[in-house]
Amino acid sequence: MKTEALISNLISNAAKVIKSIDSQIDIINQAALVIAKSITDGNKILVCGNGGSASDSHHFSAELVGRFKMDRNPLPVLSLMSNVPLI
Repeated sequence: MKTEALISNLISNAAKVIKSIDSQIDIINQAALVIAKSITDGNKILVCGNGGSASDSHHFSAELVGRFKMDRNPLPVLSLMSNVPLI
């Protein structure tokens, strides 16, 4: 397969995945509400992953702990993948 066709196929598949997220809006909203309630109740958010998703857990927790574009207090989030003894 030519490189251009491969790239086009990858972009097409990514667009299909993004479009399919529309049907998940209620589930995403419910997850956001659970996370927000947990934080307002004084709890921590624990995230983890397996394989490549372990990196996703680091990224997700860094986004919530960090204050990249917004001045706010860091949120109480811990990626379990960042502490090997916890695994």
